Amino acid sequence: MNEEKNKGGMMSVIAALGANVLVAISKFIGFAISGSAAMLNESIHSIVDCGNEILLLVGNKQAAAKVSDKHPFGQARAKYFYSLVVAMMLFFAGGALGVMEATEKLFHPEHNVENTWLVMGILVFGLIVETVSLRVAIKEIKALNKDGLSLYRFLRESRHSEILIIFAEDSCAVLGLLIALGGTLLSHFTNNPF
Repeated sequence: MNEEKNKGGMMSVIAALGANVLVAISKFIGFAISGSAAMLNESIHSIVDCGNEILLLVGNKQAAAKVSDKHPFGQARAKYFYSLVVAMMLFFAGGALGVMEATEKLFHPEHNVENTWLVMGILVFGLIVETVSLRVAIKEIKALNKDGLSLYRFLRESRHSEILIIFAEDSCAVLGLLIALGGTLLSHFTNNPF
């Protein structure tokens, strides 16, 4: 039981870290080929996501530490602290960056969409990788949900905060990539940057 408590949700964190590393590399390659500032920005965003997963892994490792003289009750709640830090980073940094980028694109759209097929290829690759990561999170949720709770209730009542963060992050990533792919396709076929 204690091992399940410490390891629960970690496979999805590792899968999300791997997915974000692959997506970041593909976006950096896309930036190197196209010179697109948006692709560079997306690369940096993927690196920040990698940092989030690393924080979750650090929190879980710290939570598994044995009782010591310095911490007579252990450090089991460290993973909740790190989950809170990651959630705040996603909300404030990710949200602020998203609003700033959206405002910039709205008022100063790029009129020359170059290397559209490269961008779409990177988006499709990212969509595949993030979907696989989301699938790992869903499988882990099913394995941890021994009481047969609904997904909403499980996420609300679970003590595995890292699985909630990874599920939400991967779900938003898949949705965002679908929207970006749809927008890129519309821009390409209509020759309209809006």
